[in-house]
Amino acid sequence: VLLNTNTVLSGLVLSLLISAMLTPILNSLLATPALKTSLYSFLMFSIILLCSFISYFTTGAHDQSIVNEMNNRSVEPENWVGKLGAWLAHNFIFEGFGIASFIFVKIFAEIALWFGIRFNASKLRRMIFWDLFAILVLSIALGHFGVNLPYLGGVVGYEMNDYFQDYIGELGAMMVVL
Repeated sequence: VLLNTNTVLSGLVLSLLISAMLTPILNSLLATPALKTSLYSFLMFSIILLCSFISYFTTGAHDQSIVNEMNNRSVEPENWVGKLGAWLAHNFIFEGFGIASFIFVKIFAEIALWFGIRFNASKLRRMIFWDLFAILVLSIALGHFGVNLPYLGGVVGYEMNDYFQDYIGELGAMMVVL
């Protein structure tokens, strides 16, 4: 328990230091409070996702059994972000797209960056499209190993790979992914 507390405290200190360094730069770039709110919201959500995903690989076995008991106050998850982090990581990684879900962190960071720098919206759409495409392809490719390592491809990757194998065989499924 002491190790988890120290890890959480060091993560909070690191995020406060990064925030303190970026605040003067961001304040000069952002003109309206709505843009600041949007930027900080997407940035914080991407940091929350990243911390909960990383924590899932160290505490996921314990937290997976308590995900359905989120309303129970006596249940204490070991995820660094708490109950929200355990729920997010379980749904994104185990029930979702597996380790390809880390690309969602990149997507939300790109959106936050778009609110801060205001680059071309079509470029943002292209980046998000290719990120979502990469999530799907990686999930299906890693879903091939879903029987032994279910967190690699998640439920989506495992089921899609299983579907491909039913109709075009194991070799055909591998060729589609490659």
